[in-house]
Amino acid sequence: MVPRWTRPPALHLRNRWLAMTDPHQLWPMLQELKLSRITALANVGEDLCQQTDLLAIEKVLQYASEHELPIMVFAGNHAAVQIHGGTVKKTDAGRSVVQHPGRTSTCTSIRMPPCRRGWSTVPRTMVR
Repeated sequence: MVPRWTRPPALHLRNRWLAMTDPHQLWPMLQELKLSRITALANVGEDLCQQTDLLAIEKVLQYASEHELPIMVFAGNHAAVQIHGGTVKKTDAGRSVVQHPGRTSTCTSIRMPPCRRGWSTVPRTMVR
């Protein structure tokens, strides 16, 4: 269970989150605030970020693949987060591959069974 905060630490995190203009600003912000990614995701506010059922993530990847919709995926492990954007292609092996536009060698392959958790975030442009 990820610890949930009360105000004011959560409000400070939220204000910093809303001030970001690029996803690459997340890591320096987390380092400065001495937070893990998961703690930040859990405490920024449910209107901005929610833990998501892995089946829902599979459905989003399937829908994006069927409709050739470009998406952005942040795939993380204990050491790093990779950011990939582009269209989703399904493979015969049951993987979802996010292919960068105009590139043939830069992509990420997503296999759902090894995933332990997923989060969905709202683009900053949609926050009122």
